[in-house]
Amino acid sequence: MIVCLSFGFSASCFSQLPMAAVLAKGDITLKGSQVSFSSFDSSDPAHDDPFDSAEITANGGLASLHGVINIGNNGVHGKIRTGLEGACVIGPRGFVGPMAWEGPGIYSSAWLETRNSPDFLNVGIYFFGALTPQGEGTNHWVLSGANDYFVEGDVELNNKVILVTGGLVRLHVTGNFRMLGNSTIKINPGAMLRLYVGQVGGPEVSTVLDHVNHSGAAAAFQYLGLPSNKSVSWTGKDILSGTIYAPQATLTMNGGGAATSHFIGACMVNEAIFNGHLHCHYDENLRRGGQ
Repeated sequence: MIVCLSFGFSASCFSQLPMAAVLAKGDITLKGSQVSFSSFDSSDPAHDDPFDSAEITANGGLASLHGVINIGNNGVHGKIRTGLEGACVIGPRGFVGPMAWEGPGIYSSAWLETRNSPDFLNVGIYFFGALTPQGEGTNHWVLSGANDYFVEGDVELNNKVILVTGGLVRLHVTGNFRMLGNSTIKINPGAMLRLYVGQVGGPEVSTVLDHVNHSGAAAAFQYLGLPSNKSVSWTGKDILSGTIYAPQATLTMNGGGAATSHFIGACMVNEAIFNGHLHCHYDENLRRGGQ
């Protein structure tokens, strides 16, 4: 079992599972024809640039414990792993395989595996003496000093900036968490934010992410959805760099219109849907803790 509790979670949770950009309990669906997956390694100077075609690698795979992985007409440079009762579906222009392969179809049987994988458990949370977030002006929260912060109820950010200045900061929001307008989560070098959303029980809540950790390492932003968190979506603006662990949530990522959006990191969710002009870059360094 994979256990990610508030006192033990880190990007190293991803080291306990098969190498994959996305792990879902159920279905993974790639819509349209402009979604792609590949990998890089932020700890390896020869492969640390996810935007350099000469440095990216083919470990950006997809894995499902029990569901169907539908590639459609999109491309995956990485292995597909399904459970014993699962399946992989590929459209006439979709492909799965090494970097030089653009299909159609699966490069070889070695790129499609069927196996039992360990399940992953819900997030627990144990905060004591948490602070209320404070702002500088009406459009900023400044979170710092390796503190814990707590908000009971909903958080709706409209053209607002959350700035994490240093240390490991934990923020727990019990209700909906929604970033609207051009809201931004900015994490300074050397800082880290663990954002917990929802509760162990209670009504369903959802999350909408906007500009998040644009230029930071994936391990610097760690999103954790508690059992009441049933939906996580990203607006697809520019870049989201981080890890998402939300075992009960459906994750939806939509790439921007004519521009290509980029997700850098990895996610473990209940189900996942990807659409639009979207490139997903799995950081292999997350298997080592991501630092």
